Amino acid sequence: MLLVDNETGLIIEANKSAENFYGYKFLPSDKIKIEDLNMLSKDEIRKNMSNALNQKSNYFIFPHKLASGEIRTVEVYSSPIDIHGDKLLFSIIHDITERRQIEEALTESRSLFKALVDNSLNITMISVDNTIEFINDAASDFIGIPTNKIIGKDLDELFKTPF
Repeated sequence: MLLVDNETGLIIEANKSAENFYGYKFLPSDKIKIEDLNMLSKDEIRKNMSNALNQKSNYFIFPHKLASGEIRTVEVYSSPIDIHGDKLLFSIIHDITERRQIEEALTESRSLFKALVDNSLNITMISVDNTIEFINDAASDFIGIPTNKIIGKDLDELFKTPF
């Protein structure tokens, strides 16, 4: 957690977790500013701080630089608070670097799987609770109905045979 002076961007106070994460002590003599951590431009940082101060937005995702030079992706919940007449931003920060890497890997994996299945000559269809969720071009061509007209259909309806 960080307390940030909205006017100067100076980090007024940080909890132990923030010190451990960023690798700084955040002593008043250090005069560390949020722009020393946040990799966005000063203008973008100011705009986001203004949005948080005016409560237009309180959730952000930023690249932050640690004392070691390592860049981490963080999600930030930031809200204005008044302490002794000073408007400060109280920010709760979570490191989501690994989650983002996993999401990106999953997206890439899905894209590769989809390309492989879409270009396969084998008929592939996936249904969940009897509703068609996916069908490749080979299956669409075999059935003779466009893919977009098959997705969401009931499997029994699609393959209904008269007796």
